[in-house]
Amino acid sequence: TLGGPPERPRKPSFLLVEPPEDDDKSAKTDDAKTNDQLTEILMLLPPGEEQNITLFTNVARIFGLTRLPGVLFVSKNNLIIVDNYYFDKEDVLQVVTEMAQESKVECYYYVRPVDANDDPDRDELTGPVLETVKIRDEAKARMRQGVYPEARHRCIVFPYESIVEIRKRRYQLQRVAIEVFLTDGTSSLLAFDSKPQRDEVFNKLHHLGIHSNPNDLRVGLSLKQIKAQQQAGTLIAMAFKGAKSMTQQWQEGEVSNFTYLMYLNTLAGRSYNDLTQYPVFPWVLSNYESKTLDLKDAKNYRDLSKPMGAIGEKRKRKFMDRYTNWEDPSGIIPKFHYGTHYASAATTLYYLLRLEPFTRIGLQLQGGKFDHADRLFYSIQHSWHSSSADGGLSDVKELIPEFYYLPEFLQNSNRFDLGTTQWEQLVHDVELPPWAKGDARRFVRIMRAALESELVSANLHNWIDLIFGYKQQGKAAEEAQNVFYYLTYEDRIDIDSITDEVDKMSIIAQINNFGQTPHQIFKKPHPQRKLAQVPMTLSTHANILVPSGTSRYPHSVRNIAWLEEDRLMVACRNSCWVPPKYKYAVQWGHENHSLWFTTDCEVWQTPSERIISVQEGLMDSQICLCAVTDDGKLLLTAGESGEILVWKLPPKAPKESEGLILAGELQGHDSAVTAIGTSLDYQYVVSGGADGQVIIWDLKRFLIQRRLPRHPGPILCLAVNASSGDIVTCSRDWIYWWSVNGDLCAVKKAADSRPDGITCVTFASGPDSQIDPNIITGHRNGRIQFWKLVLPPDGKNILEPEFTGFQYETKVHRSLGIHSSSYSFVSVPDADPNTGYSDSKLLMSPSHSREELKENPKVRPTPRKDAPYMMLVASEKRKLHAAAVTSILCPSHSWTRMWSADASGEVRAWKLTSDEHWVNDSTVSNCPRCRKAFNVLERRHHCRYCGGVFCNSCSMRKTPVPQFGHLDPVRVCNDCFTVLQAKRT
Repeated sequence: TLGGPPERPRKPSFLLVEPPEDDDKSAKTDDAKTNDQLTEILMLLPPGEEQNITLFTNVARIFGLTRLPGVLFVSKNNLIIVDNYYFDKEDVLQVVTEMAQESKVECYYYVRPVDANDDPDRDELTGPVLETVKIRDEAKARMRQGVYPEARHRCIVFPYESIVEIRKRRYQLQRVAIEVFLTDGTSSLLAFDSKPQRDEVFNKLHHLGIHSNPNDLRVGLSLKQIKAQQQAGTLIAMAFKGAKSMTQQWQEGEVSNFTYLMYLNTLAGRSYNDLTQYPVFPWVLSNYESKTLDLKDAKNYRDLSKPMGAIGEKRKRKFMDRYTNWEDPSGIIPKFHYGTHYASAATTLYYLLRLEPFTRIGLQLQGGKFDHADRLFYSIQHSWHSSSADGGLSDVKELIPEFYYLPEFLQNSNRFDLGTTQWEQLVHDVELPPWAKGDARRFVRIMRAALESELVSANLHNWIDLIFGYKQQGKAAEEAQNVFYYLTYEDRIDIDSITDEVDKMSIIAQINNFGQTPHQIFKKPHPQRKLAQVPMTLSTHANILVPSGTSRYPHSVRNIAWLEEDRLMVACRNSCWVPPKYKYAVQWGHENHSLWFTTDCEVWQTPSERIISVQEGLMDSQICLCAVTDDGKLLLTAGESGEILVWKLPPKAPKESEGLILAGELQGHDSAVTAIGTSLDYQYVVSGGADGQVIIWDLKRFLIQRRLPRHPGPILCLAVNASSGDIVTCSRDWIYWWSVNGDLCAVKKAADSRPDGITCVTFASGPDSQIDPNIITGHRNGRIQFWKLVLPPDGKNILEPEFTGFQYETKVHRSLGIHSSSYSFVSVPDADPNTGYSDSKLLMSPSHSREELKENPKVRPTPRKDAPYMMLVASEKRKLHAAAVTSILCPSHSWTRMWSADASGEVRAWKLTSDEHWVNDSTVSNCPRCRKAFNVLERRHHCRYCGGVFCNSCSMRKTPVPQFGHLDPVRVCNDCFTVLQAKRT
């Protein structure tokens, strides 16, 4: 497409072309143009990089359905891509013109709000009514959309230290691509013009130390999980160290079903960057009609041993007849059951219609209009029946990962006009099953719980065999009725060998539009998951937490960190260590507003011999709080004025002569900042102020992402979940649990009096934070409380009696992407005590008023985001300290250990005891002391000292058990009570 690129990458030869000596003016003009273009591309590279280039070649960045051509440079320190250039067959640099690009469209589309200034319902919860506008100028469309066009020749730099791994990939069923995975959780898909080009670049990067291990556990995991797995290395090294493969971890319950499926999708070449190879997930439920759903009933689940086309018996016979009777006169097309695929670009756009940028991609493919409402994704129940039984021979769709973690894709938050079906049903939000109670958040939580259920875990290996395993191709696929059209399989056709351009483009179009089968990973049956083994975690076994060590420090402890080499790092007040090596620390709060870099932060006012440098004049006001990102590259300093500055940190502690480089400013708080949390996986910073204001910031652009509702008091503490992105904020005596997109998940009053107030909060580690989310709070009286987030039973009131709602501080949008400086306060109306939802301010369809929505029973209103839909339940309460708890640490790479610190300087280590200490209830039918039988009236009681199970009469006494962390009296058996009293005496 770009003028016949050469067969292999070129070695660098950046020599300007000398003009010829003859009088050919046209030749002189061409050479001068070439020189200008070569000089221009060299100027786009980082300073000095033109001397370090060892390889360059043509490349294309793939995102969605777009292919953006450019030139890739491999240097000694960076991987660099410059867009919209290419080298022709003579190694002459050319500029990609608009006509040379592959995607040629006559018109562009942008979305604008209708009567934005006159819309009274505009706030952060209800978006603007939008309309699609057709325009022929892409630049004007982007400008009017509020997105300023980037430089035409954008230069993208990937430092090698930011690359986790590279993987060989397919593009259009050809082995010509690689995917680059970065430490911030993102990735880039790069397509080359031929396989030799791809292989040479891949080998060059491998030689520079960037490895690709097909069994590496890091890809697809969060940054903290990456750190936990970095010691494993290659598969051979894992075997020598006794480390487990991902499949073994999944078998033993150490990895959730969702994480394992994402890992297999990544391993099989599926990527979020390519809509034609989007990750695929299974339908797991089959009941989308009933009002209640029992996840323990096998009748509610789909048969995972069958493909979607073989679930309905009537349709199954039709597919089998097609396969049996198929004959191609040309002999080119072999037999197949299904002419359409379970995963394609059309399937992805079908599900993600309401979510940008997929809305705009779909509009472009549909000529600027939405498809007919009856063909849109408007009902879960309808889509299930269409894919499983009623869709004829053209619908065998599976699901995408968003069904198990992203409720926003089911909501028409942008209020697009999606039309009306032939039954006069307005298409707005996706119609949910009755058991979801009209709440997309509840639907996604239940879907995730179903995916992680024992019934799915016991049969998921059958679905893996169909999609990624031995039943994907060959005789086993025929027997499983799992054969698709031949152009969906890799290596079935050599596109480069086709000489006819029309035929070649036709085949590429079929590949892009009708789906691609994932790369076959397993050649043998996949092992089944072992359901009997459930790993112990702090979330599930907090009642058997016992102390394992105590340390004392001279000052109140602010935070703690535990390194993998069993080294505990403690920071006193107004100080923090700099990860990931923890070689130096930062101290603040000094009278001259200075910032100290020291080698020790266990003692306040570090002695001069331990001070590395003192940085002065960083902020106008006193620095009241600092935080460092997990990679140790950014330092955030917050002042009493509410300003937050972001500084770049060097690999080593900065010297006084060097100073710090300012990376960005976060302006938004009106009072002193009291709490800061960061997430590298989601690239955001969350900050809370003394006035109750909480702001989520974009860590890349240093802009406000969203404001949470103003809390009733100062933000005492907050925590960020690294894997799910959820946020927990604590204000006064209340706990608020928010999703990464600002939805209020749960609210709970945690303390009834000031001596019992909250002082710190953290997330408990476990295999899946989505299905088993837990937090731990520390309190002023030394108590530590374990909390579990659960879906409420049907009909239960989930609102706290004292919860009165929020006041929202929102900006009025005058056009999409451009904000005005005016603010408005929106009071939350009283919620329905039965449902917890307020229906007086609902999202509306652009073509219907609020009155019309109430009159139309077929329109399903969307619950407000300020209404909690889950419950925080106290699972365990322990008094573990004599002073106020100041910090709690639950390391992500250990689910059985915990550290807690208090204001007196005491740090205590805790661990979960083995199963032998805590007797399982189900194994004991009689009291071991008096032999009384257990029944409905005679309950079982655990002794907190020996772990045995006793009747009420044999375990009535209470006493402190400090050996196991119980400073308050707890229930023990009579024998242990006598022993403990004797020891105390």
